[in-house]
Amino acid sequence: MQQIRAYSYIEWRRETILCQQGALSIMVGRKRKRGYREPSGRAQRDPAVSKLDLARKLKHRTGLSDKNVVDPRAESQFGRFVLNKVISLEQYHAGVRWREVVMAYRASIDCPSASPKSVAGAAIGGGGGGLILTDDEAHRRKSAYDEAHDSIMSRAGMACMRTLNDATVHERHVEPWRMVQLRMALDVLVGLAYQGRRRAG
Repeated sequence: MQQIRAYSYIEWRRETILCQQGALSIMVGRKRKRGYREPSGRAQRDPAVSKLDLARKLKHRTGLSDKNVVDPRAESQFGRFVLNKVISLEQYHAGVRWREVVMAYRASIDCPSASPKSVAGAAIGGGGGGLILTDDEAHRRKSAYDEAHDSIMSRAGMACMRTLNDATVHERHVEPWRMVQLRMALDVLVGLAYQGRRRAG
């Protein structure tokens, strides 16, 4: 025997009520929720959680001051290094610039070249998101990468290069004993930036 389900329907209707503001037209059909209300008449919502309270709950931001805990740089370990004054602001900017150089060079490798026989090292690939690079732009990116990479390798060494990439490019955890290596690599990049400003001036 087929079971018949019983459904209940709410009949909505519009009614007019009198209040201090005058006559208001409201929809009636269900019981009014209890509690405090906003000026618009909507039930008052729970207070929003502040950015500071939310940031304090994040484990990786523990130990930072109220000013630094909400700083966007606190999301990465490398950013927390500069907030905790483990590295200088100049070293931090040099590390950010290195990451930009690496990512730009990698994008130029994955992008199709504007010329089929480019000598700039921009090989045809499918990972560039459809971006077409000119030979001059691909060559500029490769030159910027080669200059920084070769300087770090010759003045600091492979271990410093690996630590730099872990901290800035790959965003991997860097142990305290590797901080000397990180600072050495960053100092090389700071020197390159200073030389670049002198050439530009």
